[in-house]
Amino acid sequence: MIKAALLAALCAAAATLWADLAVERGTAGLVFDDPVQLPHNKAGLLLGTSSRLKGGGRNPYFYNRVAAAARLYRSGKVDNLIVSGANPSRFYNEPLELRRELIKEGVPAGRIYMDYAGRRTLDSVLRCSEVFGQSGFTVISQEFHVRRAVYMGRRLGLEVVGFSAPGVAPSEGHRADSREHLARLLMFADLLLDRRPRFPEGRVVIE
Repeated sequence: MIKAALLAALCAAAATLWADLAVERGTAGLVFDDPVQLPHNKAGLLLGTSSRLKGGGRNPYFYNRVAAAARLYRSGKVDNLIVSGANPSRFYNEPLELRRELIKEGVPAGRIYMDYAGRRTLDSVLRCSEVFGQSGFTVISQEFHVRRAVYMGRRLGLEVVGFSAPGVAPSEGHRADSREHLARLLMFADLLLDRRPRFPEGRVVIE
């Protein structure tokens, strides 16, 4: 029993390490933290998260992503921003919150497109292509998240690059790091099974 548990733990650790290495190698040279080096794209895909922590405080991941997206727009590296996230109820709406904060940062409302069906990163990336018609775009989030999204997009045949928003202090980000290991493993399952967005319908023309 103990041997079986130990073997399972070793297999899980090996799979996690393999997934991390595959993503890191597959996104080498495709993720940037300096807008000067970033290629221009018609659209930036801003991935959503909650604006508040469980305790009610401001979520630095959210606000750092917004600031990074606004920075790209102001620098002319993206012409439009697609804000993608979950909105399971009228009390929780990631795209709407992202839009509000981007407008506060000076991004024109007419340059912000809403994707209310970005329940998962896979959905957001695929819908950016299938709903918003972008075969090449810039993903905006923290580096660990960006790399997974860029890797996914490239595997799906899209010309995706990424821009990293600032993260948080290591003492604050350990939970996100742990979740990311699992998310990368699940991503490979999604790709293998060719999973599609839950809500693929609709078409939005981006000027």
